[in-house]
Amino acid sequence: MVFFAFLIALVHVVCAALALPPTFGLGDTVGTLEQYLKNVFSEPDEPPPGGGEGEDTGEGESRLTDLERRIESEIPGVDDAYRSALPGRVQRSRQWRDVARKSEEDNELPEGLLTAVVAVESDGKPAAGSGAGARGLAQFTVGTGKEYGLDITDPKSDDPAKDQRLDPVRSIEAAGKYYKWLLARADGNVEAAHIMYNYGPGAYRKWLKDPNRKLPTETQGHLAKLRAVRAYMKENP
Repeated sequence: MVFFAFLIALVHVVCAALALPPTFGLGDTVGTLEQYLKNVFSEPDEPPPGGGEGEDTGEGESRLTDLERRIESEIPGVDDAYRSALPGRVQRSRQWRDVARKSEEDNELPEGLLTAVVAVESDGKPAAGSGAGARGLAQFTVGTGKEYGLDITDPKSDDPAKDQRLDPVRSIEAAGKYYKWLLARADGNVEAAHIMYNYGPGAYRKWLKDPNRKLPTETQGHLAKLRAVRAYMKENP
């Protein structure tokens, strides 16, 4: 930087002595020698994380490709039993397709995503539950459900009025809000968002930072199922 400052000072001294502007008569289209020296010797500005909104820097695309490649390496195939049950799972989940589409539109999500999530998470069954305490079509835990607007006064009740995770409409609406948040943190990658949905955002960040860390078997299975369901839905609209 000292050398750069010396060059700039020298340019101004020479130009002043010769009564010339720092452009050396080449005009504004070429720019000043001072600006040229700045371009040569100055460090480039730090780009904003992920690039500016709507700005295609090429970095996001490269990052997304690396992410997709890593996810691809960890997704297993689904077994024949699951594949043969896809028609029933998707059919049950499509009972709430209109609600899902409305939530997708409200939250700018890919069409069909929430129906696929419902098929994977609960097989389209509103009263589904897990050993970890998740419930409903979208399998919300108590904490995440409350965070995204679900009223849960009694997490053990089978009454949707006391645990709105069991209310199909409210559960899907909350899932839409949550996926909007997740996709914003996953470069728009649906499968990365689903990792966060199943594994947790904090665990996802640790996985992302550590190339030797593997996803849990359960999360790998959910990714495989999501991919299979989305492919089936595309083939059978």
